Amino acid sequence: MRVKNTLPLVGGVTMLVILPLLLLGLCASVVITSGRHGSDFATFYDAGRAVLHGHSPYPSLASLPNVADRLFAPFVYPPVAAYSMIPLSVLPFGVAVVVYFLLNVAAVGLALRLLGVSDWRCYSIAFASAPVYAAIGVGTFSPLLLLGVAAAWRYRDRALAVGLLLAYVMTAKVFLWPLWLWLVRTRRFAAAGIAAGAALTAVVASWAAIGFAGLGEYPRLLARMTQLEGPRSYSLYSLLRSLGAGDGAAQVVVYGVALGALLAALLFVRGDREWLVATLGIALVATPILWPHYLVLLFVPVALMRRQLSHLWIAMLILWPDAAGWSAGNPLKILGLLVFTAAIVWLGAGGRVNLRRLSRAKLSTVVSAALVVAAIAAGSAAAAEPGQMVTIDSAPTTVSRGGLDHIRAIVVGSPTCSLSVRYADGATRVLPVHHVDTWRVQWTWRVGPSAAPGRATATVICSAALRARAAFLVRP
Repeated sequence: MRVKNTLPLVGGVTMLVILPLLLLGLCASVVITSGRHGSDFATFYDAGRAVLHGHSPYPSLASLPNVADRLFAPFVYPPVAAYSMIPLSVLPFGVAVVVYFLLNVAAVGLALRLLGVSDWRCYSIAFASAPVYAAIGVGTFSPLLLLGVAAAWRYRDRALAVGLLLAYVMTAKVFLWPLWLWLVRTRRFAAAGIAAGAALTAVVASWAAIGFAGLGEYPRLLARMTQLEGPRSYSLYSLLRSLGAGDGAAQVVVYGVALGALLAALLFVRGDREWLVATLGIALVATPILWPHYLVLLFVPVALMRRQLSHLWIAMLILWPDAAGWSAGNPLKILGLLVFTAAIVWLGAGGRVNLRRLSRAKLSTVVSAALVVAAIAAGSAAAAEPGQMVTIDSAPTTVSRGGLDHIRAIVVGSPTCSLSVRYADGATRVLPVHHVDTWRVQWTWRVGPSAAPGRATATVICSAALRARAAFLVRP
């Protein structure tokens, strides 16, 4: 009698059990031991405490730095998100962060359950994936957004439930507003009305409760955040910036692509599930800041397509080889993540287009819209300093006199750059010209023992109009 070799099967099952548990344990360790440093939850916690006492949770524009480092995480969400954190903000921070960690873990599991997933191996893969690890480890909102979208799908035929759920999702993360179009396109007009009305009421009421503090400069705050963090994320905007497009041109192209995607959805996408996935994809295309943890939302199309373990679930592990939180402006890294995202959305939204079934009128509409978008994008790009960009990727924050430090910049459109350091007493030190190597240039220098303590400024100079500046503190 032949006996099957079950060792590979046992090994696979063991990995599917142990790996997620190890990653969750590592997440818990990072969340609990890191405290307030490098945690998005600390931002939400402080925002909840601020609105609890009637204060604005928003930073002033003047307080924003010249360059964003990895610990830069100001609160820039609508105040509804801050108010939802009040129950946790009344707890000691150490207790609150553990509770929030458990809520995020539960949110991922419950979201998959609401999407109809019953195969335990799918849950294991989800918790072993890089987006979920990043979302839970950093303490972000993304698992709760995944739960909100999953619940909206589950209760999509209950107008009040789906309307209130999408209202919260859209006010917690503004970039998800295209999901409202799913309700309109599938003729859930009552739910769409409830979602729009509830979202507007919640935003106005929550802002009124803090005296509309920060409302006047909120659009400029979002624009400044886009400039600071957008080029370091994985969005289409960051890809265009990494290729040399100016801020204005990149945003116009992104909006044009999002508009084109919406038109394509109107022409080609059919079905309830397909429209939910399509609007989710439009949201991910249109956002100027896209972090890897946003991709927990891709479990929505994956779960709706395959409720049992399949190659689509396994594909979600592909993101681990490059799981860095920041793209550092590397176009190849950004493009890889965008292509992966587009592939999942494409499959979830239908997967193919039969051009033979298109009428000439539809083809004419598609071609005309594409030409208009291309003309607008080309005109904007021509008017917005194409081919030039410099942004500081890594800079010192505090350095002692006599200490060694460095600064690194990402540069497009210039072969050489120099660095000028100005100390608090006005003394200036110019470092030698360096050649740009694969979009990067870096200097290392020692702060003199007699350097004036206080605020110093480092300026990367690549041309008369191509500069980036970062401030740091010199300690005695």
